[in-house]
Order: sequence, then structure tokens, then C-alpha cells
Amino acid sequence: MLRLAVAVTLVNQGRNWLARLPDSGGGDHINSLLAAVGALKIAAAILLLAGFATPLVGVIVALGELGIAFWWMLSPYGGAGFSGTLLAPIFVATIAGALVLLGPGAFSVDARLFGRRELVIGPFENRFNSGHPEPTRRVNSKNP
Repeated sequence: MLRLAVAVTLVNQGRNWLARLPDSGGGDHINSLLAAVGALKIAAAILLLAGFATPLVGVIVALGELGIAFWWMLSPYGGAGFSGTLLAPIFVATIAGALVLLGPGAFSVDARLFGRRELVIGPFENRFNSGHPEPTRRVNSKNP
């Protein structure tokens, strides 16, 4: 659900960035910047929706969205106040950060390629015995 929420938001934002091209009024460098940001947002949405390289793409999306929010706060076109335009990238960055920490999930390309991970918390008395318990294990591996 988190991947879907971030992907839908990124597609919508990328479409909006690409729609600004004709009336941006800037030179070719502004149009190419708008096109690059829009295309990168849509590409990141596709990768997140598929669940491919989720931690890497999530970090890139979070940092990019925070950069957009920071730029918007300091630009003469934006404002120093917290408007809806400024809060949207912050919310997307927060959700993308949560996605990085939670992982791609069971229905993803990452889970198919690398296997799902499950956190195993052993009994308390085994923690201080010889040897350390393995903190994670593969769920769909051949040897349990």
C-alpha cells in the first residue's frame, strides 16, 4: 500500500512537472530541468510500484522531495510559509523514508530476486548463551 501511495503521488507530480513545460516562460535550461524532474519522478514511480531496488529508489525519492521542498521554500516563486505545495513533497519524503525502513514487501521484484526477510526474535535466555542468534533469516530459502 505504501508503494502504491508513493507511486501514484509521484506519477501525478511528474505529470504536473511535464505539463509545466509549455508555459514555463524560461529558457531551454528551465524546460530541460522540468522535463528531467518529471521523467525521473515517473521512472521512480514505476520502479517503486514494481518493487525493484526499493531501498535505493526510496532514498533517492526522499532526498529529491526534500530538495524540492527546500528549493520551494527559498525560491521567490514559493513562500516561506507552510502551504499545501510545500507540504506535499515533505509528506512524500516521509512516506518514502518509511518505505525504505519497512522494505519492499512480499509482492515485489525484490522479494522474488532476494527472498523475503523475516525478523526472528529468539527466547530471552538464548541471547546470552554461546553464539548469537541470527537476527534475520530468509523465509523462502531451501534450508530453514
